[in-house]
Amino acid sequence: NNNNNNDKRASTTLFRFKWFVASRRGERGIDFSQGRFQTFGCSCFCRAGNITDKLRAKGLWDNTLIVFSSDNGGPALVGGPSFANNFPLRGSKGDDFEGGVRAGAFVTGGLVPAHRRGTQVEHSIHIADWWVTFCRLAGVADCTDNAEGVPGLDSVDVWPLLSGTNTSAPRVETVVHLLQVNGKISTAALINGDYKYVFGAQSGSGWHWGPEYPNSTKKVPATAPGCPNGCLYNVVEDPGEYHDLKESMPSVFSALEARAHALIPEIYQSDADGAKEGAACAAAMQNGFFVPWKK
Repeated sequence: NNNNNNDKRASTTLFRFKWFVASRRGERGIDFSQGRFQTFGCSCFCRAGNITDKLRAKGLWDNTLIVFSSDNGGPALVGGPSFANNFPLRGSKGDDFEGGVRAGAFVTGGLVPAHRRGTQVEHSIHIADWWVTFCRLAGVADCTDNAEGVPGLDSVDVWPLLSGTNTSAPRVETVVHLLQVNGKISTAALINGDYKYVFGAQSGSGWHWGPEYPNSTKKVPATAPGCPNGCLYNVVEDPGEYHDLKESMPSVFSALEARAHALIPEIYQSDADGAKEGAACAAAMQNGFFVPWKK
């Protein structure tokens, strides 16, 4: 709250991450009725408005980029009274179908060119892309941040796409999820161009929802079969993932399946509790939150 310190910040690059926890409470057993959800939503936007008002008051708005994004699809089958409906997309939080991973997002701020405001981006952006995008907007020359024992970054600068200086797709391939158990892939999703490879049980939540959910007196069970033998979808023409193309396009399916297996050595996943990475746990305990710990 020190005004002098706040004034000094105006001459340097400032990054601020704000997590609106209230919007997640419904999946933790708290009443998530429509009225309460609307209240949570109003709270989020009102608090975001407080931030934008302060940026304008400090004369920082014209040089600000705000990214407002969800981290996943709605939790349709998570414990408690959470009946999120991701229709017309299939699945929910906890699986790799579009309803679980195609998250809503928008950007705003004075940095967005006037001719781009109110427009829509059709190309795919991965949440990891914000790393290099913010890094380069901050003027950092080298954003690789390589560390021994960790694969290189899979992050693409999407500012040229957002600003309109380049309207082509910034990435062709998107690794949605690759999880291996005992050296074998147990769950996977990989997008290349228009096509998406999905493998595994997908938490049993990969149902096709209707316009209304749950359409029953009790919650739908998490027993959806998923893709135990792999599936192939054209998520541009068929975003609801109704039509498995594995049999009609075997060469495309085989190519994406092989690519998923080839990518395994490039995947790195730390444990959230630091069980396998003592240094990660120590750094989190010292800072109060998870931070980069590989040097």
